[in-house]
Amino acid sequence: MQSSTVESHINQSRFQILYRSSQAALKALRKAPERSPLTERGNASQLDSSSLKRQHDDSEAEGEAKTSQLGKRRRTAVEPLYSKGLRNRGTVVVGNGKFSATVRELVHEEKDSAYFLKGPIKQVKPNPDYLNEAATLNLIKESALIKTSDGKPMIYFIKQGMLAGMMADMAKKLASQSEQSFKDLTAAYKPIVPANDPRHRGEEKEKWSKRGLDYGLFHFALWHMQCHVYDKPILSQHSRPLSEAKLKAVVDHMKNTSWEHEILSSWLKALDYPVWQEYHKSYQGLKGDLEHLYQGPQGCQSSLAVLINMTVGPHKDKGDVKDGLVATTCYGDFEGAHAVFPELHTKLDQRPGDIVLAMSAVLEHYITPIESGERQGHTRFTKEDILHPHEKRFDCPFEGCVKGFKTTSSVKRHLGPKTKTGHALDGVEVNKLMSKTKLSMNKTKETETYDLETSDGSENVVGSLDGE
Repeated sequence: MQSSTVESHINQSRFQILYRSSQAALKALRKAPERSPLTERGNASQLDSSSLKRQHDDSEAEGEAKTSQLGKRRRTAVEPLYSKGLRNRGTVVVGNGKFSATVRELVHEEKDSAYFLKGPIKQVKPNPDYLNEAATLNLIKESALIKTSDGKPMIYFIKQGMLAGMMADMAKKLASQSEQSFKDLTAAYKPIVPANDPRHRGEEKEKWSKRGLDYGLFHFALWHMQCHVYDKPILSQHSRPLSEAKLKAVVDHMKNTSWEHEILSSWLKALDYPVWQEYHKSYQGLKGDLEHLYQGPQGCQSSLAVLINMTVGPHKDKGDVKDGLVATTCYGDFEGAHAVFPELHTKLDQRPGDIVLAMSAVLEHYITPIESGERQGHTRFTKEDILHPHEKRFDCPFEGCVKGFKTTSSVKRHLGPKTKTGHALDGVEVNKLMSKTKLSMNKTKETETYDLETSDGSENVVGSLDGE
């Protein structure tokens, strides 16, 4: 499938699937059976941007008339988004949260963007009752944009977004290709069950084993080894198995599912171009490092988690880009496995063909257990230290100065009497301050101290590096 076709469709529609403004558009989107797997969907032409625009224009006139009668901002089509009866004076109650709602978006009235993005990422508190908590939330079954109170998009839920720009026969072909790729991968390479990882319910392995089904995950990723964030990134261990048959299965899976990456990249480009641009530039620059994980010129996420009948418990992906978006898709014929974001009181009914883009580094999230059937899932993400590589930086020790330099010689010149843009201090003051110079490495605990009072005036390291 040509990337231009996907991008053209998305850009023409301007995300009308999500930003629709009328009940007519909602009805058009709901013509196909709601819970059918992607491979059984009808012709995707119902998503044609021109037809949606006509429906939008027709309903806009009707909506404007209603607006003039009401004398306030129009709030249409709330009932189709949620169970009837949740509307209450312009506010929709979803579980324990309150949202102001329009057909276009849901705005959480209780939390702003600073709650999630300012300062260190908040820890996830243990909650053994989280599944009961999820049961109290109403299930969102329609496309939705979840924002903070000050308008920061946190979650994009795009129903049947993987169909964008495709006819039914192409959608069926590509979905079948991915489904077969999951089977081929697990036939040659058994999924891994992480030990002592609170995100994953390893105790469920026995349940799936009794059914004769695979259970576990793979991380096909480019990242840094723990405590080696200043070294060159490497491929994850799952990406480079020693067995030739397993390695071929990994290579084939990345090849057979590259079409997904292309569509997800196009959605991200349409929804948040600055974020996509940074991701895309980084990904393409890492082509050589990604080796057989590289998925083409449209790709933008450097890591892929493959989940086989495995769901996740409450957590935040703290190592991922803090203000970035993670993309998830799923396959299979199953019940349950709802995506829950408790801080936003949100539970999504993600089905095959649906897309969830979420700020998972700062949002607590989990997937409820699979109640019946089988489910395979893909999560595409990028590590913070891959997008923003760590660099050694010597901070200026002068109080109030926020400048940083690559060498201590540069710091000394910046402080010394011959500088035109620095602090113009004398030699004694410079030496005193240089003894306090610290080497900051992107929020790590490593520090280095320098003694400049040597016979030849050279810089000698007398401190040591204390790694994490």
